[in-house]
Amino acid sequence: METKKILLIDDEEQFRNGAKIALRKMGYQVIDAGDGFEGMQLLMRYAATGESFHLIIIDIMMPKVSGTDILEFMIHKRIQTPVLVITGFMNYDLKCFCSRLKEIDVLEKQFISKDFYERVDQMINKNVGGINA
Repeated sequence: METKKILLIDDEEQFRNGAKIALRKMGYQVIDAGDGFEGMQLLMRYAATGESFHLIIIDIMMPKVSGTDILEFMIHKRIQTPVLVITGFMNYDLKCFCSRLKEIDVLEKQFISKDFYERVDQMINKNVGGINA
């Protein structure tokens, strides 16, 4: 059985490291980026090689390149990978923007860890075959 691959893009090191450890214990392969620029580079590299992610987890407020910039890139390049957006700054404009992606869910901070991991499982298991990035 193929190991499900997650791209985790978040500038909060403590959250990113904790999530990475827990997701790996759950059996997922996790590739992480510490800011939006690094995340964008990873996404472009994987898209160019045809490799796939089963889920992309993105924080919205990050230095260099925002989560919104990454989502815009995904829309422009028609990348259909499911996305779990993490944000403490949900507003109407962001909701409208997110609705432009086919498979997206939003988790507002401060969330319970259990809710985060359940949401990840639900999104990945809904897309069992994986979607090319």
